[in-house]
Amino acid sequence: MKGFAAALQKARFFPIVLNCKGRLATEGQHPSLQRILEQAIKESLSRAGLHKRVAVSTTDEIQSWWQQAPQGVKSDLVHYVQSHYQGRPTPDDLLEKRGPEAFAKAIIEAAELTFRPNLEVNGRWR
Repeated sequence: MKGFAAALQKARFFPIVLNCKGRLATEGQHPSLQRILEQAIKESLSRAGLHKRVAVSTTDEIQSWWQQAPQGVKSDLVHYVQSHYQGRPTPDDLLEKRGPEAFAKAIIEAAELTFRPNLEVNGRWR
């Protein structure tokens, strides 16, 4: 426990106020608690001016990964998306016209057929 306490003393924390009252429905196809928590965290980060510096959701992580992906990988994914989506849009077209969720869904779908993007998911990274 002392080692854990020593590690926490060096960390900088950002307080996040989460108010989920009335956001989670009890029936139907409404957002999951995870999505609601992600949204509440994004709102807190936005108020602090940090929303562009922290990836909160898988959608954020996929967008960040896409910006750094090697050109060959991007080419393969663009080819897959264009051949499987009506109107032959590029992933960037999907991001611009249909939003980040459609973009991330297309990238994940295309990537899972050949590889999985290396997204570090752990408490320290987020």
